[in-house]
Amino acid sequence: MKGVALEAFFARLLVDPLARARFAVDPIAEGRRARLDAEECRALLDLDRVGLELAASSFASKRRRAELASAQALGALRRMTRRVLATVLRRG
Repeated sequence: MKGVALEAFFARLLVDPLARARFAVDPIAEGRRARLDAEECRALLDLDRVGLELAASSFASKRRRAELASAQALGALRRMTRRVLATVLRRG
């Protein structure tokens, strides 16, 4: 169970710029806010902040590409559905 909270905390840091900003100001307070234990909070002081920002940036970029691909796929599905419906209605 202990690792689950820490993993959720790191995931939040990757996707939430406000959480990263709070973390930059006071990592221990942010860890406590996430209900991490004292040992985990102390370990946060050694976290590579530059690496965290790079990882967050990379993750955001990948997420934007995935959202774009999903939107494109949805658009293609809608176009295909319209074509099929038009064909069915013509035959109707």
